[in-house]
Amino acid sequence: MSGDENESADRLGSAALAAWRTGDVMRAGELASEAVRVDPDSLVGWQVSTRVAVAGSRRVEHDNQIRADKYAKTALRAARRCVELAPDDAENHRLLALALIRRDNKGAGAALDRAMRLDPNNADMYVARAELIRATEAPGTAAYTVADHMLHRALSLDPDNRGALTALGASEIRRGRTEEGTRRLLAAAGDDPAAQAAIPEAVRAIDPRLRNRRIAVAVAIFVAVAILKSVDTVLVDLIG
Repeated sequence: MSGDENESADRLGSAALAAWRTGDVMRAGELASEAVRVDPDSLVGWQVSTRVAVAGSRRVEHDNQIRADKYAKTALRAARRCVELAPDDAENHRLLALALIRRDNKGAGAALDRAMRLDPNNADMYVARAELIRATEAPGTAAYTVADHMLHRALSLDPDNRGALTALGASEIRRGRTEEGTRRLLAAAGDDPAAQAAIPEAVRAIDPRLRNRRIAVAVAIFVAVAILKSVDTVLVDLIG
């Protein structure tokens, strides 16, 4: 591969990662695919490809199993390539674990163990561990408690970790602590208008009690006010 091609692949990989971080998943996938086409050894390209495919699988797994399986296979192939290219990089083993969760939980656990040995103080590892626990254990209070402990550990390492805030927010809403959970989701959304706008629907989807129109309106009002004010000062009875 020529120097120009290598430079082009680097630019594409960097652009793919930037698109992923801003939430433009479709564009991230396109750029990552082009990066690995230009340079089959583009680690960033394969990493972003894994993230995009994992996200696709999670998004459709309850609605379209055929598409979910296709995404899962793409994620697994990309994650394995990441590990081949950089076996001492903890992130690659974490991505492999994410690709395996719900498909091969035992394999996911082994990959995550390797990742955590390589980088034991990375908050993202604990977020992945929480997801694995929820996927492996029978649904119930005990499993959610252990998973939440992992998420609190992640936040102790990185208080602004969006994955941990989102997962813990969803967990609190499932447990009936809707105000606390919504605050977590707002914190995760930060200044992203699209993420903020998606919160009312996300809350209603998580907590069936909030499918009542009157309560759903209360959720929307709470979110709107909280965006304008300090979340800590906004106390609204969402289900009253």
